[in-house]
Amino acid sequence: MLKRLSFLCGIGLLVYSLGFFPASPAHANIFETMKEIYHLPDKMSELQEKYDEAARMISEQQQKLAEMQQYSETLAAQNSELTKQLEQMNRERAELRRNLISAAVAAAGIAIAYILSIRIWRYMAWRKHKGHNGEMFGS
Repeated sequence: MLKRLSFLCGIGLLVYSLGFFPASPAHANIFETMKEIYHLPDKMSELQEKYDEAARMISEQQQKLAEMQQYSETLAAQNSELTKQLEQMNRERAELRRNLISAAVAAAGIAIAYILSIRIWRYMAWRKHKGHNGEMFGS
């Protein structure tokens, strides 16, 4: 289409230059026009090469984009898995903390109960021996 259009433009320019200009300058314009027409395929091949290069670059960019999207999806899956693991570890840590606190409270309760039982036993022993008028252990 572009070649046909340029060819018709060249013919139109040729007819135009032959009708209105004197013969000697018209030959120079005709030769220049013909020269431009014949160099047009070179320009077209240049444009085609640029187009092919641009198409190749776009294809490479699309491939890189697809790879990056796949990598992004992989990272998102890993992030999700790590988040789940972190939540599980936090639950386990909280449970361990509760167990340690419960064990410490139980140990403290047992120690307090032991100390109170010793005190009560001593008090009872003291009251029992106090009734003997200060005598020690039934002497």
